[in-house]
Amino acid sequence: MSRSCAIAFLHGYLGVLPRLYWSGLRRLHADLRARGHLVLMPQTYLTRPVEDRAEHVWRRVRSVSGGMPVILVGHSMGGLDARRIASHLDPEQRVTAVITMGTPHRGSALAEQVPTAKGFMAWVMRTFDRGGTADLTPARMALFNAVTPNRPDIFYASVNGARPSGEMPFRALAQTAADLERLRGPNDGLIDLASAAWGDPVIAVRADHYELAGLSLARADPASARPYDAPPNLRRLVDRAVSYAASV
Repeated sequence: MSRSCAIAFLHGYLGVLPRLYWSGLRRLHADLRARGHLVLMPQTYLTRPVEDRAEHVWRRVRSVSGGMPVILVGHSMGGLDARRIASHLDPEQRVTAVITMGTPHRGSALAEQVPTAKGFMAWVMRTFDRGGTADLTPARMALFNAVTPNRPDIFYASVNGARPSGEMPFRALAQTAADLERLRGPNDGLIDLASAAWGDPVIAVRADHYELAGLSLARADPASARPYDAPPNLRRLVDRAVSYAASV
């Protein structure tokens, strides 16, 4: 018999207005609620380091989830928040699963270039960053991974995307995708597949960074399989996470 869980969806860097951020997953959220689960979409700091973001968002989740098992679903930097919560902030072992989407587990080559890079994305990060960008470099993520191992009692899985730069929805993302293709190979416009793979299973799909969270920023195009339908794969992983929570 499955248990009711608190399922928290954690937004990424610069994520604002969580209900809008996760609007592409409305039908998944409605289905989870209908099955008795508590769906949470907490807001955390936009551009601060992982340590600050994770502590802030975990306080919010703990305050409303009672004694329920907690499943953390993190998009982009939100996946790092989820891993830090599970490894460092959960002595009660409430967290039973961590599911990530397009998370730079091994760092982002783009984050290294932000201080000197040209282009809109780099300008935005330089202008609004409050310490989070440095956490996303490969060197910093190597340190993070060394002190943030997977817990053996948690189900870890990931869904990660890749699209050719020519399929990206706007010019700035197409440029970063092309840069990453040269540096790291297939990517979602911001994070390469090799960096994003974490846990078991690892699901690779044809999607850009934003499609992974259910948000397509371009017109539908059957030739490029746009938009990627995010809920089905995520639902399967959440179902596995719920079953796992019932077994522990």
